[in-house]
Amino acid sequence: LQPNLIVMNLCLNASRKANNLHVSLKLYNDMLSRSDRPDLLSYTSLISACTFGAEWQLALQLHEDAQFVTGKLDILSFNALLGVCRQASRWEEAHRILHDLKGYGLSPTVPTYKAVISACARATRWSDAVGHLSSLMKTLDTPTTPGSGNPSSNSSDFILQYGIVSKACVEAGFGSVGQALLAEAEHMASARGLVSGFPAEWLSVLHWQAALWAFETQKAMHDLDDGVRVVGVADVLIEAGRDAGAMSLLIDAQEAGNMSLWRCERRKVLDLHDLGGRGSCSAPVAEAAVSAALLQMAHEHNFSAKHSLVIVTGRGRRSIRGIPLLLPAMMSFLVDGLGLEVRQDPGSLRVSRASLHRLWQGERWDTKMS
Repeated sequence: LQPNLIVMNLCLNASRKANNLHVSLKLYNDMLSRSDRPDLLSYTSLISACTFGAEWQLALQLHEDAQFVTGKLDILSFNALLGVCRQASRWEEAHRILHDLKGYGLSPTVPTYKAVISACARATRWSDAVGHLSSLMKTLDTPTTPGSGNPSSNSSDFILQYGIVSKACVEAGFGSVGQALLAEAEHMASARGLVSGFPAEWLSVLHWQAALWAFETQKAMHDLDDGVRVVGVADVLIEAGRDAGAMSLLIDAQEAGNMSLWRCERRKVLDLHDLGGRGSCSAPVAEAAVSAALLQMAHEHNFSAKHSLVIVTGRGRRSIRGIPLLLPAMMSFLVDGLGLEVRQDPGSLRVSRASLHRLWQGERWDTKMS
C-alpha cells in the first residue's frame, strides 16, 4: 500500500518537530514522484523544518514552489517563512515578506510581528524593531482572528517582545531607549495584573545589565527572587562572558535560601535536571552550578573532601531526539576541564572523594595516570 497525502503530511510534521531537515526533504522528493502532490500544509511543514539550521534561502525557494504548485498561500506559510528569517537574522528578507504578505491580502498576526521583531533585533536593527513592536501592541486590545491567538490572554508574551527590542537598543548603543522600553513593560505588567506572575523568561532575553537591574528591582519590589529567575539571569550573564558573575549569583541565591543547588545537600547530590525548579538548564549554567557547588563544598570542609559528589544530569528523555545533552557536556567539563575521575551512571555522574581531594590539593587525576 502506498501512503496517501494525509500520512505523508503526518510524517513531514514529525520530521519537522525532530528538526530533521534531511528526512523532510527525502519525504518531499518521494511526494513529488507520486501522484499525490504536496499541498500547502506539506510546504508549510517543509519551510518550518528549515528553521533549526536557519536555511533561509531554501525556505524562500520552497515558499515560491508552494505558490506555483498549490496556487495559493496562507498566513501560516508566511509565518513559517518569517520564522526561518528570524533564526537567520535576515531582517531585510523579513521586511520584504511582511510587505508581500500584506500585498497578498493577508493581515499580520501576533506570530508575524514576533518573527519580524526578532529578525530585526538579532540584526541590531533597533529602530525597525521598535516600529514593529508598536504595530504589535496595536493588536493587543483588538478583536482576534482565527489563527492569530488571543492577545488579551497573552500579555506576558507581548512583554517578552519588549525585552527582545530593549536588548537590541542597548547593543546598538541606545541604552536610554532600552531603559524606556523596560519601564513601559513594567508599567504594562502592573496594569494588567502580571506583576506577581511576571514572566521569568523575560529576563533571559535582556542585555545582561538590564537583566540584573530588572532582577534586583523585581526582587526588592515584589519578592520574586526564585530559582527560575536566578537561573535565567545566570544564563544571560554567561552568554555575555560574565561567568564569574553567574557563579556568584548562584552562590548568593543558595546562601540566601532562595534556591537550592542540591537535591540532597547532606549527601551532596547536585540536581542539574531541575535546577531552580526550571527543568533542565543549559550546559554553561550547569558548569557554573557545578563550580559553585564545588566551591561551597571546599569552603564547608576546609578543602578536605568529606563526601563524593553526585551530579544528576538526566537521561535525555526531554531532549530533541532523546539524546542527552547535559551528561556529555558535564563529562567533558569534569574530566577534560578539571581533571577529575568520574564514574558515569544512567542519568548521573559520580565524582569520588579522593578525586575531589586531589582537585583541591591542585592535582589532576589524568596527569596522575599518565
